[in-house]
Amino acid sequence: MRAVVLKGDYHVEVEDRPVPQIREPTDAILRVTSTALCGSDLHFYRGHLKCPPGFICGHEFVGEVVAKGDAVKQFDIGDKVVVPFYTACGACYYCVRGQASRCAKGELFGNSAPANTVDGGQAEFVRCPLADTTFVRPPEGIPEEMLVLMAISSRLVTSPRHVSSKTSLTVTDANSQWSRSAADRSACAPSRVR
Repeated sequence: MRAVVLKGDYHVEVEDRPVPQIREPTDAILRVTSTALCGSDLHFYRGHLKCPPGFICGHEFVGEVVAKGDAVKQFDIGDKVVVPFYTACGACYYCVRGQASRCAKGELFGNSAPANTVDGGQAEFVRCPLADTTFVRPPEGIPEEMLVLMAISSRLVTSPRHVSSKTSLTVTDANSQWSRSAADRSACAPSRVR
């Protein structure tokens, strides 16, 4: 498969990589149909976040389930799903409190730092751990280009709650500030995977 791989600061390449395989019964493999670039990708690309090179980039994407482990019960082969930048177990302290981006068993897609990471979605296929509790079913009638924006906006749900827990801001105030900040700082360009 073809995949976008970080080679170093300001250097990515499209490489041939093996198609990922199921490793755990809770995994699913997606055929990626849309992915995006956002401001978080620029942290490692510009060298602000020092990451060991060689990983497949892309932490927000949309795809179709092409394989699944025996423990994946909520999704079937052929289902279209939206995937946020992290995996979530759905059962830990953070997940049950609606803070899934802080999941104790979570992994970050498309990065190599911190330690809990998995190859990302800027590739033809991606392995998704904890599929049942990570995938989001897209609403009916939403165009593909908008679904990838839904993946990116997943952090707009969890981040304001985290900000409000650490400051005197309410969740509504934090959401307003976070949304404005994300819109100002992020350059998001949805792209079709061909």
